[in-house]
Amino acid sequence: MKRRAKTAETPEQDQDLVRLPPLLGIRPGVYLSVLYGLIIFVILGYLFIFPGISRPGALLEVVSVPHGAAVRIDDVYYAATPAQIFADAGMRTITVVLPGFESFNQTVEVGNRVIASRFFPKSIKIDAHLTEKAPLAALKYRAAAYAAWTFADEPTKDRQIPLDLSEGTYQSAPVAGQARPFLEAAARFMVTRAALKDLLRAEFIAVSGGQVPSPLTALAAGRDIFDYMQRNPAFTVALSDILPEGYAQKLSESALFPQVWADGGTKNAAFTAPRDGAPLAVANISFSARFSENTYMQNGGFQHSETVGPLYISIDEISVDAWKMFLDENPRWRLENKAALIAENLVDDNYLEPIASFPSPAAFFAANNAYPAPSQCGVSYYAAEAFSTWLNGKLPAALAAEFEVRLPTEAEWEYMAKFSEANVAAAAVPRHMTSRNGSAGLWEWCVDAWAPLEYLAAPPEAINALSSPERSVRGGSYVNQPQLVIAEMRASLPPQSCSPFTGFRVVIATKKTLTPSSGA
Repeated sequence: MKRRAKTAETPEQDQDLVRLPPLLGIRPGVYLSVLYGLIIFVILGYLFIFPGISRPGALLEVVSVPHGAAVRIDDVYYAATPAQIFADAGMRTITVVLPGFESFNQTVEVGNRVIASRFFPKSIKIDAHLTEKAPLAALKYRAAAYAAWTFADEPTKDRQIPLDLSEGTYQSAPVAGQARPFLEAAARFMVTRAALKDLLRAEFIAVSGGQVPSPLTALAAGRDIFDYMQRNPAFTVALSDILPEGYAQKLSESALFPQVWADGGTKNAAFTAPRDGAPLAVANISFSARFSENTYMQNGGFQHSETVGPLYISIDEISVDAWKMFLDENPRWRLENKAALIAENLVDDNYLEPIASFPSPAAFFAANNAYPAPSQCGVSYYAAEAFSTWLNGKLPAALAAEFEVRLPTEAEWEYMAKFSEANVAAAAVPRHMTSRNGSAGLWEWCVDAWAPLEYLAAPPEAINALSSPERSVRGGSYVNQPQLVIAEMRASLPPQSCSPFTGFRVVIATKKTLTPSSGA
C-alpha cells in the first residue's frame, strides 16, 4: 500500500467541501447577504425603534429646592429629588411633596421619541421650588424625628440614622437664623455621638443660612456654641457622657466643666415646702393641703432649680374605685371597648390588666400581697389624661376659675416626693411615692414629653413643638429594689403603653400652658 506524499498544498487530512445550492434560483452569496442584512436590521430596530414603539414616553428630570422631596406621578411614588424617572406618554400629573412644605403640582404632556429613545430619550425638566407652610415648619417636623432617634442605639457601619435635624435646618434655610430655640430643644435629646454630629451640622447650616460655610460662618457658629455652653453649663456634663473616653477626660479637667453634683446633690432630710389652707376632696379623692409657689433644686443628671406651685396633689394613687366612677360616666374607656381604643392607638393589649383578669379587684389584691392596693394599674397616658379631664369637671366653682386637674410635671412630682420623704409623719402627705416614705407604689405618669437630658434649658414653645415619642414616668414600683425607688428615679414609656407596674396620681394646679399631647 502506497502512502501519498505530503506536500505544501496537501493537508494532513482530507477535508469535505460544502457548497450551498441556489435558493429559488438565487445564488448563495446573494441570499446570505440579504439574510445577514435582515438580521442586522432587526437588531438595530430592536435597539433603536422598538423601545419607542412598545413603551412610548419620556424621561422626567425632577429637581426641587430644597432637595429630598418625594416625587409622585399620578399619585404613585417613584423617587426622591433629584431624580430621573421614565414616564409613559400621555397627560401626567407630577406632585412633589416634602413634610412642612406646600406640595408642588404640575400637569405635563409626556410625548415620545421613536428613534433611539433607548439611548437618547425625550427629556422633560421639572423644577419645583417648594414653599414652607409656615416659618420653620420643616425644621420642626425633622427635629421631632431627631428626637425620636433618641430611642435607637449608637449607629454602626451597617446601621446608620438619618441626619434629620441638620436636613430640617437646611430645608428651612431662608429663615434658618430663627432656628436657635429649636436647636436648643433638640439638644435635650443628644445622647449619642451621631446626635451630636447632627446637632453641630445643624448649627453650622443655621449660621450660614443653608449656604456653603465660610471661615466667618465657622467662627460665628463657634461663638454661638460657646455662648450656649456658658449659659447652659449642663451641656458640658452631657458632652462628657457621649464623647470617647480620652476626650471626656480632657473635657472634665477643663475650665468649662462645671463643678456640680451629678448624682443628686442635696439630700432631703430637712426638705420643707410652704403650705397654706386645708386638705380637700374632689369626687371622693383626697388631696393634700395647697402648696404655695416655691423654688427648689431638682436633682438627677444635673442639679438645677425648678419653680412649682401653687398646687394640690392626690394623697394616694388613683384607686380602682375612683377609676370605676370614671368608667361609669365615660363608657368609651370601659374594658369592652378595648379593641376600639387599640385601633385609635390610645391603649395597648394590656389595658387594665392584670386586675381585669380576676373576678374582682379584691380577689386580685388577695392573690398579690405585695401589690400596692387599692391602686389602679394598666392605664395608658391617654387614659390617665382622660381621667384628669373628667375630674376637672368635678372641681368646685371656686377652684375651677383658677385651677385645673392634670397629671403632674416631673418637677412637681419630684418636689412632692421629696416633701413626703422628709415629712412622713405629717398630715395629708402624699403616700407611696418612694420607698423612703413607706412602701413603694407604682410608676406614675407625668404630663411631660420625655427628654433624656431634661435639665438642659430651652424655650418652652420649642420644647412643645418637638414633643417626644414617649412620656415620662417617675418613682419606680413595688417590684423595684427599694434603694432605687427614690424621688430622682425617672423613665419613659410610649403614651399608649399599659403596664401592670404603672399607675398615676393627679394634681390640682394653676392653669398654664404645658407640653401638648395627642390622641386622647
